[in-house]
Amino acid sequence: MYSAEKGFNQDVVFDVEILTSKTRLDLDNVVFNDVPKKYSIKEIKLPSDNLFHYIIDEEMSLMATYSTFNDIINHGYGETKIRTLVLEDPAAKELNNLKRVFGVSADVFFMPNSFILSSKGTQVLDQIIGFMAKFPGIKLEIATHTDNTDSENTSLLLSQKRAESMVNYLITNGVKSIRLISKGYGSSKPLVPNFFETDRKLNRRVDFTIIK
Repeated sequence: MYSAEKGFNQDVVFDVEILTSKTRLDLDNVVFNDVPKKYSIKEIKLPSDNLFHYIIDEEMSLMATYSTFNDIINHGYGETKIRTLVLEDPAAKELNNLKRVFGVSADVFFMPNSFILSSKGTQVLDQIIGFMAKFPGIKLEIATHTDNTDSENTSLLLSQKRAESMVNYLITNGVKSIRLISKGYGSSKPLVPNFFETDRKLNRRVDFTIIK
């Protein structure tokens, strides 16, 4: 009945932060050796505390961070915490708003069990084309995820083809390939356990992430 997220505005995201440092750390530093390869480490520096923050996940909802948080704690990163970040960057705010308007469901963006884009999929990508034109200095990672109903290899292949399908659509419509990254994670990064179909549906998703 109650969600803590109701107290936040739409320009907020939730980061899983594994550590902070007063000095910049190379991303190949030994301190990151136990971070599973399925996570991409991102460094941010906040003027409010003048520290370097190392993030491995960013989600639109607080509950969606639980799986990553629990996983990384079990890998020995006991100082991991969830950071609420108010978006200030105009590009980040606009992309976050696009995701809230269109959603991130792979079931909506693709034909069933396929990497063929649906009409909703092309609609959101048409918006992304305009977004990339408006912010010519950014790169964008498009990542797709599946549930665990198929084998690991089958899920990984489908998710990679879906990510490439989206990237290819953008390239065909004028976005330079150097500004785009496609990644398929299969079922390796679930938001929630795959016990019920309602949960599996949440795990079948698309992530759009700005790469500076």
